[in-house]
Amino acid sequence: MNKNKTNKTSPFKVESGVTQMPRSKYPFASMKIGDSFFAPNLIASKVRASAGAYAQRFPGFFFSVRKVEGGIRVWRVEAKITK
Repeated sequence: MNKNKTNKTSPFKVESGVTQMPRSKYPFASMKIGDSFFAPNLIASKVRASAGAYAQRFPGFFFSVRKVEGGIRVWRVEAKITK
């Protein structure tokens, strides 16, 4: 069975079974609570902003970002419960 389909009116070829690339270039989705990764100073501000944006879009994801030698480290953390 051919999974590729062609439409004579469209220049685009529709394909099935192609794995979708992740939307984020950073590993937020695969992180478990307690996991962390290092980002060098060159991209630190972009990573910090991306962590905040990811946490807003996906409930249950919370991150802590701290300066370390040579860059930043991003941890996935549990939600703070305030009373």
